[in-house]
Amino acid sequence: MLTHSVIVHLQASIGRHTAKRAIAVACGLVAMATLAFFLVSHPSQGQVVTGVTLGIDHPSSDHIVTEVVFNCDAVSEIPPVECQALVTLYHSTNGPTWRVRRGWLVSDTPCSWFGVTCDTGHVVWLVLDDNQLSGGIPAELGNLAHLQELTLPNNQLSGMIPAELGYLANLQDLILHNNQLSGIIPVGLGNLARLRFLSLFFNELSGSIPAELGNLTSLESLVLDNNELSGQIPTELGHLVHLQMLDLHNNQLS
Repeated sequence: MLTHSVIVHLQASIGRHTAKRAIAVACGLVAMATLAFFLVSHPSQGQVVTGVTLGIDHPSSDHIVTEVVFNCDAVSEIPPVECQALVTLYHSTNGPTWRVRRGWLVSDTPCSWFGVTCDTGHVVWLVLDDNQLSGGIPAELGNLAHLQELTLPNNQLSGMIPAELGYLANLQDLILHNNQLSGIIPVGLGNLARLRFLSLFFNELSGSIPAELGNLTSLESLVLDNNELSGQIPTELGHLVHLQMLDLHNNQLS
């Protein structure tokens, strides 16, 4: 607790109004720290400690610094490795700044989190388009072995497309357009035999188009326009017998 002498000293040093705000912030921090200690020390009947948030409201800013503790061990509706992939995505893409983040790292039912759809105990859809995601796509998404749709367009994602996405053998839709992704198109995407839609337009991808994309015999739409791709168009794309849309304009292809 703040003593009377401390309060008087604050008022004398920084003014009554500012002192009141400082005192309120200090008291709030003490209360939240006490609550956090209690929650960490007394998890409810051995359940996950989730949604423990400590915040500091800076007088000169509208932003709140938050840190959320989440433990996937208490999650039962999906495997822990899939839960951890979702948690890593949240942290890697600045989850606290998402436009909608309902349920994320608050409930221990990831299948109810905004943008997540599950079936038979596994994550099958992850749809977070136009949701203010920023930062990199984590390699851990390659652990979502049953994922059928990964839709993250119209965000501010940067960095390279993880090669681990090539492990998603059940993936049908990979939609990552209108971000700031850079680097090459991973060769491993050619392993996604069930892929129907590959949309990577309006990024900063460079290098050549992998000839391995010609292995995607289920592909119906390949949209790679408005990148920095170079080199020749692979003749292997002629193997895409189900292809209905091919868009490669605004690159440096020969």
